[in-house]
Amino acid sequence: MKRRIIWGLILTAIVSTMGFYFYHPRLKISGAYEYVRKADKYIKEDKYDKAIELLYKAYQESNGSEKVKKELIYGYIRYIKFLDKKGKISQAIDCALKACEFDSADKTLRHKLAYLYAKKAVIESKEGRAESASVFIQKSIDAAVFSKKVRKNISIFLFNHAGEAFNKKDDATLILCLDASYELWSRIETLDFLGEYYYRKPELKQALFYWEKAHSIDPDNEDIKKKVEKAKKDMLIRENMKIVKSGSFDVRLHDEFEIDTEKLQEILGGIYKQVGEDLGFFPSLEIPIVLYREQDFRDIFKKTGITRAFYDGNIRMTLPVGVNDPAFKGVLAHEYTHAVISMITEGKCPAWIHEGIAVYEQSRYDPVTTLDFKQYLEEEENVSLKGLDEGFSQEEDYTRILSYEGAYTAVSFILDKWGWNGMRDLLESLKSGKHYVNAMDEVFYMSQPRFEATWMEYCRNHLT
Repeated sequence: MKRRIIWGLILTAIVSTMGFYFYHPRLKISGAYEYVRKADKYIKEDKYDKAIELLYKAYQESNGSEKVKKELIYGYIRYIKFLDKKGKISQAIDCALKACEFDSADKTLRHKLAYLYAKKAVIESKEGRAESASVFIQKSIDAAVFSKKVRKNISIFLFNHAGEAFNKKDDATLILCLDASYELWSRIETLDFLGEYYYRKPELKQALFYWEKAHSIDPDNEDIKKKVEKAKKDMLIRENMKIVKSGSFDVRLHDEFEIDTEKLQEILGGIYKQVGEDLGFFPSLEIPIVLYREQDFRDIFKKTGITRAFYDGNIRMTLPVGVNDPAFKGVLAHEYTHAVISMITEGKCPAWIHEGIAVYEQSRYDPVTTLDFKQYLEEEENVSLKGLDEGFSQEEDYTRILSYEGAYTAVSFILDKWGWNGMRDLLESLKSGKHYVNAMDEVFYMSQPRFEATWMEYCRNHLT
């Protein structure tokens, strides 16, 4: 009897063990987890092809286990990030699409796919492949539609690239990005940007359309309200303007202005040549110039004090004197220089360099004075480049005059010591995104404190 009991217990133990083996999920897919463990090692070594191969084997061996599927998707996501970082966007998209075959509902995967399609669309547009860019941007929109958060993220990504395209004068990419950005997320900032873009074209009706649309969404937005008024006033004035074409310039001015168009064309040609030779850049784009009556200029743009012109994609200026007057030539050269520097640096030039070079080119036609700056140096020990930059944003005319004169002396110092080659190298360094402190260190081998000290010494020796 005891023997039978003992054998019964042994038999029960054997059956229990076999049952544990067959029904315990951890042991059943122990081989799958070994694949996962090895794949993790390959992921850490950036050997993603081997990792994905092992994770797929694990997925098959586990009979489609949810836990193993998550490991597989994680491997794909890491691979996608790696390819994206390496600039292999097409391969990253292919990788994301393969991953979606296992789980098309995974939110992280869909977010990645929407982002990659948007990035590919921007690349295609920048390289002039408009049709391909349009296809990818629609795929991005379709992929992002599932989540409000994703739509916002992709919208912001495209909005930022529109800003880059704006600085590079890449109209096709700008419009592609802004249109898609607005479709993904309807916000005033995008409508305002579209209005600003068309205003600078200048396509005033289209600008007014977007600003009025923004105004309808937020009637209390004072900034948008002012832009609507500005566009309406400018449209009325433009109706009474005539156009003068001159090489790389498109000049618009009132019929009432009696102007020698041949002389104007000669002046523009001379400025184009001089600034181009100095900065080593001759724009192929047509530069719009709008000449306003004094009161119209003040009413539309709310400019006061010493401001008689500015550049915002168009050269906008008053015409208080004839075209032969040195003041007219000087202001025109000043604003055209801003246009060229903006193109060279893609909008990444600090105010003191921008204004300093512009005043320098202005001085070729209309002598500039540095008396206020000289007097200021006699009363103050030193001036900083940061102080110059901050001065341009002040409302007080005297502070702004000091910044203009100071920037002119800083640029004169650079040209005296390093010449136009040095200045051009500095602008190229700024274009790459470097802060002017780092750019000067790279180009001139001079720290900011040393530059400022040497510049101050130059001023005290040269200003009369």
